[in-house]
Amino acid sequence: MEVFMDDFIVYGLSFDACLESLSRVLDRPIETKLVLNFEKCHFMVTKGIVLGHLVSNRGIKVDKAKIGIMSSLSHPASMREDMDIVVDKPCIKAFQELKKRVTTTPIL
Repeated sequence: MEVFMDDFIVYGLSFDACLESLSRVLDRPIETKLVLNFEKCHFMVTKGIVLGHLVSNRGIKVDKAKIGIMSSLSHPASMREDMDIVVDKPCIKAFQELKKRVTTTPIL
């Protein structure tokens, strides 16, 4: 059986605390005979993409590469070729608001 696990984040309130946490995290695979792919491991980085979000000391942002197409969409003009819909100002405003909410990071 193969099990894949991604996106481990190790941190600490100080550099030494971070190293201690990292040591404990890296000891577990040895104890349980799990194998890590060290080519995919990144250590001591100041920013990175985690679960589709750019995480750094400045906070969490949406990965721009993931939202480029969504951001460039224009409002819909029809549901199907043979079925027109009314696209008025409230509809366009609602579409823009929805697009904004889907492509920005919520404040938690």
